[in-house]
Amino acid sequence: MKPRFEISVAGEERTIRVRMIGQFDLRTMNDFAREYRRVSRVYAGTPHMVLADMRGSQPATPEVAAVLGETIEFSRQNGVVCCANARGESDRIRHRVRTACFIY
Repeated sequence: MKPRFEISVAGEERTIRVRMIGQFDLRTMNDFAREYRRVSRVYAGTPHMVLADMRGSQPATPEVAAVLGETIEFSRQNGVVCCANARGESDRIRHRVRTACFIY
């Protein structure tokens, strides 16, 4: 399956939503990392969450995984206080994550 990603922001919820599908090669993961950094600037270091839906993604090579790891580290250094993998029932997940992370 061809890799693709979607990144959106729910500003009033202080949440970045990420969806990744397929097997990412290095070029596509670098594209994802650039776009994630661009989109995440909306929060400029303020506390926020990430809901990541990676159910459709496939295992990555070590090089690709390293880029994802760097992106996760960037997010932690720039305000992400909690990240959750979405598994459906997004409203209930968002509520549980907010409660667990004390973000209201």
